[in-house]
Amino acid sequence: MTHLESFPEERDEIIGVLNLPRDETPQEKVAELIRRFRDAGTLNRVLQRISSEAESATKQIEELKQPELARLLDELVTRVSVPISHLMSG
Repeated sequence: MTHLESFPEERDEIIGVLNLPRDETPQEKVAELIRRFRDAGTLNRVLQRISSEAESATKQIEELKQPELARLLDELVTRVSVPISHLMSG
């Protein structure tokens, strides 16, 4: 949504790509959208927010002194980060 707030005219195109089944989504189109998000600064803002939210949740759970809950959160963050890990590292 961050990108669409700044570029509402791209809404239909982006939603169209997101609605495609993964195996029918042209990788060139995905690469083009990632490039646009990166060039606009949207990608960095979103990745920073993901990191910030994960850190905040971790700190809150640490304050509760619930190691099982902390492990669960760590696993959740790891699992949801896998599809975007290549974006987070570079």
